[in-house]
Amino acid sequence: MAANTNTVTLSTNLNVDPYYDDFDETKNYHRVLYRPGLAVQGRELTQTQSMLQNQIDRFAESVYREGAIVKGGDYIIEPVPFVKLRDRSANSSLVVAANFRDLQIRGATSNVLAVVLDSVDGSEAATPDVKTLFVKYIDTGAANTSGNVVFSSSEVINSTTGGYSANVISSSSSTGYGTRMTVSEGIIFAKDHFIQVPEQSIVISKYDKSADFFVGYEVNESIVDYTADDTLLDPANGSYNYTAPGANRLKITGTLAKYAITANTGSNFVKIVEIRRCSCKECSEA
Repeated sequence: MAANTNTVTLSTNLNVDPYYDDFDETKNYHRVLYRPGLAVQGRELTQTQSMLQNQIDRFAESVYREGAIVKGGDYIIEPVPFVKLRDRSANSSLVVAANFRDLQIRGATSNVLAVVLDSVDGSEAATPDVKTLFVKYIDTGAANTSGNVVFSSSEVINSTTGGYSANVISSSSSTGYGTRMTVSEGIIFAKDHFIQVPEQSIVISKYDKSADFFVGYEVNESIVDYTADDTLLDPANGSYNYTAPGANRLKITGTLAKYAITANTGSNFVKIVEIRRCSCKECSEA
């Protein structure tokens, strides 16, 4: 199934207790006309937002497709060196690949120094999908006379801070190149809203310089209350309702994700780029 390119709306049902958002655009109600002397309903306040959002969405859909990058969102797709790890370190403790992220690591044999950009979990039982670090080599090491700026097969690598250690697997394919994509901070249009997304990176292909994938955002919704975010408590210091619970918030987030070209991406995924493996002679021989 191809990536979702249709217009989608929120999946969170707000027409339930305690929100009662029964806004129906077919009724052509465009304003809520509050009247003195009558209680303001929570439903009316929620519907006011829905009416305004509906107007924004009608305009936005005439300008942007679903998943469009409105601002920022520059991306880089590049090869990235990998190093495969064994399940356990020299002292037999279980290796957690994620612990090495953003740390510098040095090879005990090669003396090569690298900074860890990313990681993926795995296991030797699932070979070739073992625990893997994606790195940027920054120093060949004074003791390295081989001329190869890569970690050696079977050597021990240690983080320069944090006290983490791991063993490189014993294989000619213990190091090589994968593919990684980084997307800068930006704003996307999805689910009728303009959603801010932070800078994110994703490993597209673990052990290959080329790949066939859709890359985009999983757009997820959640309702947040004061128990999850205490800044939602009333801040009116000196008032009787100080720190009292108030309205909840509908939160929409975009998380970078990838799918195989033939995969069913579901209704929450919006594509930003389609990556296809190059079939030219130069790339196939690279």
